[in-house]
Amino acid sequence: MMREIKEFMTLESYMIVEEKGDAFVVRGEDDIEKVCCLKDNVFFASVACAPLDSMDPAKVGEIKDALLDAGNGIATSHFKMIQDGGSKVITLNSMCTLQNMGDEDCDDIRSVLQYLSDDVKAAHKLLAPFRKTTVPAR
Repeated sequence: MMREIKEFMTLESYMIVEEKGDAFVVRGEDDIEKVCCLKDNVFFASVACAPLDSMDPAKVGEIKDALLDAGNGIATSHFKMIQDGGSKVITLNSMCTLQNMGDEDCDDIRSVLQYLSDDVKAAHKLLAPFRKTTVPAR
């Protein structure tokens, strides 16, 4: 089924930019890279939203609350704060269960990827007040 998913994504104007074992990275017309994989007929997709070290460390609790708020305009199924190399990154993650790569499955994949694109843009706006500020040099 992985081959069919990749073929579908190519038809949807996504470019596979990297393959990492069972996972692969795609970039669409919006230039947002998404990490995708398939596990037991569940399609997972994730997008790095913001490095946590760019945020005010005293506001981590408020950041979590803002991301968990049901009225924040972000539809993605969940977020994580993960260690990526030497820094922590906030990721948005979504998934869908696939049956046979019929029209319904294609719609589900399309929706997962579009929601992630829309949600990362909304999250950037939501997180803007939490970014560290720098004092201009004199």
